[in-house]
Amino acid sequence: MNIKLRATVLLAVLLCVNLIISCQITGQHIIPDMNNVALIPFENNTAEPGLEGLLMNEVVDQFIADGRLRLVEADRSDVIVRGAIDTYKKIPLIFGEQDIVEQYRMRIELSVSLIDSQTEQPLRQFSKIFRETTYSSVIPPRETEFQAQRRVLRQLSRDVLTSTVDGWPYLDD
Repeated sequence: MNIKLRATVLLAVLLCVNLIISCQITGQHIIPDMNNVALIPFENNTAEPGLEGLLMNEVVDQFIADGRLRLVEADRSDVIVRGAIDTYKKIPLIFGEQDIVEQYRMRIELSVSLIDSQTEQPLRQFSKIFRETTYSSVIPPRETEFQAQRRVLRQLSRDVLTSTVDGWPYLDD
């Protein structure tokens, strides 16, 4: 065999091995034998009303769409997901004429715990899960505060799902 052919075969073998390993890792949950999950309504530790309901709806939608875990009642679950909205910040960024705010930065932070439903002991804890964005009702693309909240909460709901199923991108505290 010539060198070019050997290099091509070696590359193909390495790519196949990498693909097999990736598939095996992706198919595993961070907690063995986790098939059913219960979602406890999120607490809202902020002064901004209604965030907990919006987040809960988004989290439920994410788990249903993902389909790797079944949503069940707490007494039938392997794991319970419990969380809280810890921080809601709306910071003025850009001021227009007469010092009227034209753009804001929004930041929402969560803490999430995965709890063994049999022992009621925490299995994993994630704090300071956050997302932030900017929005403006004046500067295009125009967006209301509520629309920005929904967008950020949708991103955070994906983070809750990913943290629960894969343990990434957040590490244990």
